[in-house]
Amino acid sequence: MHSDPSLQLENSPPPLEPFALIIAGREDLGPFFSAFLEKLLGCRSNVVGAYGGLEEVLTALSQDRYDLLLVTNNSLVPGQIQEVVSGVRSAYPSLPIIVVAGFTEPGFISDLVQRGADEVIPLPFDAGQLIAAVKWHCHIE
Repeated sequence: MHSDPSLQLENSPPPLEPFALIIAGREDLGPFFSAFLEKLLGCRSNVVGAYGGLEEVLTALSQDRYDLLLVTNNSLVPGQIQEVVSGVRSAYPSLPIIVVAGFTEPGFISDLVQRGADEVIPLPFDAGQLIAAVKWHCHIE
């Protein structure tokens, strides 16, 4: 996302910072991840509590151009996150999907990766791992 300023045309706008859609049901998690991405990576974000599952996530994604989907499994009923990851991957094949997951069952992480998640980071999450994942998938230097 970042480019060499010397290569910009005189009247061209500055490059846009990465824009993330954060899906988090708990009132404290969405703003936390939004502030985390903004302060540490300069990443703008919108926060949505997607209690409606896949349909609500796809509606939110259609409202703007996003560079990343960050989703927590606390906002969805059991099994719904798999539907969200599969559906988003089908509708937006190149959109990076990072899942930050709380309690998980055996095979949960590998199942999400098979369905299209680019990264699955368990809670409590390692800040360095999340930073590295966002930088990698959003091409931040």
